[in-house]
Amino acid sequence: MIPKGAKYGNKVFIGKSGEERVRELLDDTDAKTVFLPESISIIDLDTEMVNVLNNGNLSVVSDSRKERVPAFLFGAEKWSEFAKTWQYTDDDKNIIFPIITVRKTETKFGSRLGENRHFISNQKTYEYTRVPVRDANNGIIGYEIYKVPNPTPIDITYEVRMFSDFSRDINKFDEKFMRQFQDNQFYINVKGHYMPVFLQSSSDENETDIEKVNYLIRIHNMTLRGFIIDENDFEVIRANQRIVKITEIDGKEVDRDNYQL
Repeated sequence: MIPKGAKYGNKVFIGKSGEERVRELLDDTDAKTVFLPESISIIDLDTEMVNVLNNGNLSVVSDSRKERVPAFLFGAEKWSEFAKTWQYTDDDKNIIFPIITVRKTETKFGSRLGENRHFISNQKTYEYTRVPVRDANNGIIGYEIYKVPNPTPIDITYEVRMFSDFSRDINKFDEKFMRQFQDNQFYINVKGHYMPVFLQSSSDENETDIEKVNYLIRIHNMTLRGFIIDENDFEVIRANQRIVKITEIDGKEVDRDNYQL
C-alpha cells in the first residue's frame, strides 16, 4: 500500500507537500471563483416553477398543436384584461389554446424545516467554508472564513391551469402530473439547490366564455417548500495566519509550521 500517492504501472507518483502543495492549490484556483452561494429571491422561485412547466419535467407537448404548451406566470389582472395583450392569438384576436397559467395563491413562512421555528436565528451567521489566502511577499498563509445566516424557509402554493379545446391535451397534462407526483413530490433546482414540490389537489373548472365558445380547464395546486437567502447578509472574516517553513530530513521534505497571530 502506498500512502498519499498513486501507482501507475511500475512508477509511483507522490503528490506535492508543504508550501509547494499550497502554491499548487492556489494556482489551480480560479481567481473569479465565487465561494459564497448566490442570493435566492421569491422571483427566482417563481421563475423556476414556470421553467419546469415550459421546459422541465412538467412540460407538455400538445396533441392538437404538435408543440410544447406555453406556460406563464399569471398576475392579479383579470382574464379579460390579460386576453387583450396575450401574444398567442389568431387573426381574430382569439386566444390560441392550449395554454398553461401559473398563479400564486398563498405565500407563508416555510415548513421545510418543521413547524418549530425557535432554532432559526435571523441574526447569527454560521461558517460556510474556508478559503486559503497567501501573501506572495512574506509567505504568510491564512484563511478567509465565509459565513452565512440560516436561509429563510418559505412555502408558496401555485395554482396551475391548463386551458384547452381538446380533452386529449387535458389528459396528457394529467398524465404528466400523475407520473411526476407518484411519490407525492418532486424537486426543482433553484441555483443549485433542490427544493421539494408537493401536489395538493386537482380539479376541473370547465367554462363557456361570452362568445359561447366552450373550453376545458384542468387545475392542479402545488406547494413549493423552498427558502430565500440574501447575499448582503453574508460575512467574510480573516482567520489567524501562520508562516510555513520547509525543511529536509534524510532528503525528504517535511512541513514544520511556526504559528503566529
